[in-house]
Amino acid sequence: MLRKISHITCISRSTATLLLMCVCSAVARDTTRVFSKMPWGENTAGGAYVNAYNHDGLYRLTTANDSYTGNNTKYSLEMSFTPAGRLCSKLQDYTGTANTYAYSPSAKPHAVRRYYNGLTNELSNLRWDNNSNLAQQTVYSANNNVPTFLNMRMLFWDEDDRLNLVAGDGYLSYYAYGYDGNRSIKMSGNATIYWNGTLYNTTYFDNTVRP
Repeated sequence: MLRKISHITCISRSTATLLLMCVCSAVARDTTRVFSKMPWGENTAGGAYVNAYNHDGLYRLTTANDSYTGNNTKYSLEMSFTPAGRLCSKLQDYTGTANTYAYSPSAKPHAVRRYYNGLTNELSNLRWDNNSNLAQQTVYSANNNVPTFLNMRMLFWDEDDRLNLVAGDGYLSYYAYGYDGNRSIKMSGNATIYWNGTLYNTTYFDNTVRP
């Protein structure tokens, strides 16, 4: 028997109900609706949330929408997939996203090669390294169907596929890792940067040391 959560209730020490959540499912694997309600607090946080979801025959999320009675915030999401299972389009009104995705027919067929945002009218080309890490993103404006360069971002990874450097649009971030594999140093800002002896960017470092 498949065991799934159907109700969640959070109660404070004074036995006041802090959260009441109901999870509804139409079939065994798909969550179709989540309803939660919290009492109003001193900072006006609280109210009722309703999230609804739809899935296709392969249990992939195709639509989602939300409503919140606290400040009438809503969002909607629509996604479609290719016959091979790759993401084809994504429309999300709350974040201003209306992307369509294109893939390479040969090299890395499941990695997005470019995507177009119909709301901002921007085209992004993506390049991946041999370990399938994102190496470069170039953004163009597609006004009047004539691509105009806007900005470029390059990403460099170490031998363990950990992010080492991000540079682009006059800004740079550098990351270093300790013997345990956790990030130990992050530096970002504006200064003069040489990568393997080649002048790449001008950036100034605002050093942040993280234990």
